[in-house]
Amino acid sequence: MAGKSLKVESSFSMILEIPPFISSRPPVVIPGGCNRNFRGSLVGSVLEFPDEALIWSARACSEPSELANGFPTKKDRGASSPKQSESKLSHSRGPIRPQSPRKTGYTLPGRELPRRLTRGFRAFTIRAWARAFIFHSPKGHRTVQILLTNDDGVFAPGLRALRKELMKLGDVTVVGPALEQSGVGHSITLLEPLVVKSVDDEDGNALGYMVEGSPADSVKLAICELMPRPPDLIVSGINAGSNAGINVLYSGTVAAAIEGAFFKITSIAVSLELAEHFDYPHAAKNAVKVIEKILANKPPTGSLYNVNLPAHSRGEPKGIKVVPMGVGRHGEGFEKRRDPRGRTYYWMTYNPPFHLEGPETDVTSLCEGYITVTPLHFDLTRHDLLNEVGGWNWSL
Repeated sequence: MAGKSLKVESSFSMILEIPPFISSRPPVVIPGGCNRNFRGSLVGSVLEFPDEALIWSARACSEPSELANGFPTKKDRGASSPKQSESKLSHSRGPIRPQSPRKTGYTLPGRELPRRLTRGFRAFTIRAWARAFIFHSPKGHRTVQILLTNDDGVFAPGLRALRKELMKLGDVTVVGPALEQSGVGHSITLLEPLVVKSVDDEDGNALGYMVEGSPADSVKLAICELMPRPPDLIVSGINAGSNAGINVLYSGTVAAAIEGAFFKITSIAVSLELAEHFDYPHAAKNAVKVIEKILANKPPTGSLYNVNLPAHSRGEPKGIKVVPMGVGRHGEGFEKRRDPRGRTYYWMTYNPPFHLEGPETDVTSLCEGYITVTPLHFDLTRHDLLNEVGGWNWSL
């Protein structure tokens, strides 16, 4: 990264150089302070991501002796109570004491910082710049909350793979259907109760909740009841099979994202093209890269995006294309059968095109091996026809 130098002022505020990917922005100001409850030399969290500057919060221990193992030692704290110790740390101790000369490269006026502090700070900045800079948290100190859902069910491998990657961006809460809900669209449950059960991941840690309802039910219930506060981001996927073209209108995956957009929360649906073998871990990595690019541009609240990833059998994606939704019908049909009692029944079949020519859409670009991003909106009004239709004779 470009930012190697660190200036520490007498007020213990720190100014970093800006990494190259956001070099157009002003320096990052990190106000200082001491808090023994934070493990390690420095801990940071996103405060704001306004248009003018990036503002971070960081806490640093005020004496080198406190950096021995990340926490103040008993000798440093004494035998006093935790409250007394914290009071001493906050009020009794003065500024950083002069230390023996060390070649750290980071200095206060007339003194230098210990190597352990600077090493901790470098590790902190690498982690922070790599992931957390992209989020906008206008309400102050808080961890980014991500709601993850799908329509394939809470135990689907695509959801598990995407959760693993999203956890690098923030706290992930999973709320999804108990059973597969493919093709249910934006249905909600009105005539039956919504049974909710907590579920754990493979390590026995809390994963989230499964809802005996639709994807839209899951999102609505998560926002209104299950999460401590509304999430900052909603991600739906990874769906087993693409949701491109008119399939957007049938998709439970996309419907879950639309439900999030109803609540004015940025929402992203992610789907992986149908294939004999799904490489979900690889797809999840690509999906999070796309999500990071979307969030780095600070879209308006309530923005809605549909992302489709090409199958692994096509090779590495050729790139990312922002394209409109296709409106053609492809590969639909029915297979007629008879049951043992002679009754006729049908199975719907779907054979998505592997190659397709025509105007550039999400369907054609996906067939060419590109990741597709389509901005969507749920307002179905034909605004261009309002005046014309309004001029008709509507007298009763």
